[in-house]
Amino acid sequence: MAKKRKKQKTRNTSGLEHHKKVGKTLIPPLMALPQMRFQSWTNERIPELLWACLLRSVLPQSVALAMFREIAAEGFKHKDDDTATKYSALYHSHLRDVPGNMIQKIVSTAKRHPLGYAALRPLLLLETLPHREVWKAELAMEPQEDDWKTLGDAVLKVLDHQ
Repeated sequence: MAKKRKKQKTRNTSGLEHHKKVGKTLIPPLMALPQMRFQSWTNERIPELLWACLLRSVLPQSVALAMFREIAAEGFKHKDDDTATKYSALYHSHLRDVPGNMIQKIVSTAKRHPLGYAALRPLLLLETLPHREVWKAELAMEPQEDDWKTLGDAVLKVLDHQ
């Protein structure tokens, strides 16, 4: 008879003994890291990663995650390039600075799935999208009125991502 393993409890928080006391303030371990700062998922991250939010909301999770791994692997190929210091992630505002034509890589990866075009097409609704002309050229299509719903659904799905 096989022994049953006890499931280990994992904590997603730190105890008070791990906090650093500065005057009357307790500093949690993550905030003690150098250059750590708060960022708003809603106001800063979602707009910068809208392409990823759209792929994840339209495509099955396993397909979207495989695409993310492939796209990230392409980005990592260039991490030691001279231009790598210009970007820190595959954010919309940084994609033009990433060597290797990352917008083209994202679109070509998405287009391999039948819903890939439909997933990224809502980006074209946004007139102020960074590098919109490149997205439009790569997708080679016009946005449709229904794309607003796709865009809204994508944001709604990732608002409470944790």
